[in-house]
Amino acid sequence: MAEIGILRSISASPERRSEKAKEELERARVAQRTNTGLQVVKSPTGVDRHTALFMDDKDRFKTDAAADLREMELQRKIKREQMLEKKRAEHIAREEKRWNEVDAEHQRKAVQADAMLSRNKAKTNKSSVPYNPISGAYNDDADGMRLKYHDDVLKYRAQVRQVTLHTMMNRNLTNPITGASVSPMDKPPAPERPTLPSSDGKTYFERK
Repeated sequence: MAEIGILRSISASPERRSEKAKEELERARVAQRTNTGLQVVKSPTGVDRHTALFMDDKDRFKTDAAADLREMELQRKIKREQMLEKKRAEHIAREEKRWNEVDAEHQRKAVQADAMLSRNKAKTNKSSVPYNPISGAYNDDADGMRLKYHDDVLKYRAQVRQVTLHTMMNRNLTNPITGASVSPMDKPPAPERPTLPSSDGKTYFERK
């Protein structure tokens, strides 16, 4: 077996000891200085506990993964609700704008219809006769009453002509062919003239 040599401690050289002593002396002198603005830090990566930069390791690193997941899920829900609320507000604004346009269009058409009714052009589709061509009933206005009176006058004249012919042909009140007696015919009553004025200022029995 190989023999193990004796370990001997080697002391630092006199130059090294002098340099180390010099560094310690300078560090001590710097630490003893006051009002210099310098601070001796023992560790270049360490931060004093009483400074604003200090943070404990348990606060620096998060160890509760479940809390982080809950926070992320909560943030997603909040973001989704904000998005839905924004869409809902935009939809409501869009619907209000559409209904305002519909109301404005309805009012515009109503004003246009009133303006057309106030002009003679609105009478284009009006019937040219003052009676209902389907039922034959007279209109309940001045023109309808005037037409009814005119028709009643024509019927009255026809009945009067019938009475006149009957009287002239049967003066002796006997039938010249059969010899039978014939009763005289009574004259029909004349139709009553309406007297209410029309829209043109004329009475109904006057001609246009």
